[in-house]
Parts: sequence; C-alpha cells; structure tokens
Amino acid sequence: MTRFFVAVMALTSVMPALAGGASAAEIVRQYFEAYNAHDVAASSALVHDDIGVYGVNAGNAEAWSSGKEALSAMLQANFDAIASTRSEIVSETSVGNFVSLVEKALWDVAGETREQCSLSVYEVRDGLLANVWYFSEQPCPTEE
Repeated sequence: MTRFFVAVMALTSVMPALAGGASAAEIVRQYFEAYNAHDVAASSALVHDDIGVYGVNAGNAEAWSSGKEALSAMLQANFDAIASTRSEIVSETSVGNFVSLVEKALWDVAGETREQCSLSVYEVRDGLLANVWYFSEQPCPTEE
C-alpha cells in the first residue's frame, strides 16, 4: 500500500508541458504541480499513452500501472481515498531524458502529517513522461 501511495503521489502532480521543448526536469516538476493540485486531467496531459509505472524492490521491477487510462484511474482513486495526499521534491538530478529524485510523500491522519521518501527515476520522451520507476520507500532524511 505504501509503495502504491508513493507512486500515485509522484505521478499525479503534472501540468501541461511548456511550449518550445521543456527540459525533462521541467516536465517532471510540472507533473508534481498537477499532482499536488489533484488535477488528473493535467497529469494525464503530461504522460505517454503507453506510460509504464514500476515498483522496484530487491532488484525486481513490478508493473504498477500500464497506460494513461490506468494511471488516470489510479490517481483518481488515490485522491478520492486520501484527500490530503501531496508530494515534494527533496533532491533532483538530471541526465539527458532521465530525472532522478528523492521524493517525499505527505498525507494527514487524525490531524498528524505522515511522510515517507522514495528514490524515483522518470524517463521523458517526446516531451512526455514515458516510464517511472519507484524504489522501496524509506524514512525521509532529517534536516540538520
């Protein structure tokens, strides 16, 4: 459940791609904006029709979602179930069409904010998210 939550949080924060060729990192940040706005339509506008979303654990990748329609349904179900869900980028590194993040998923339970972090890798192709890999959730780094 927690891996699904992190995946959904990361995949739902998308806004339409910038005209004139936004960088891969800009497209991922737009996705986070749409996710945090709980805007499924804007999120869907930033992904390929055949987007793949995968969970990676102990070296094995499991398909969590395949295709834009399945992802949109997953996002909507998550927003309906957890109205307080949101996500932050803790750190970001880009190489070509790949963007690697440490993401912080946040949600509220009984007036208390919960959080967990995960490493993720986004592949951008033709200005749209093509694949996303989420690695096992971890405690978030503490600020010193």
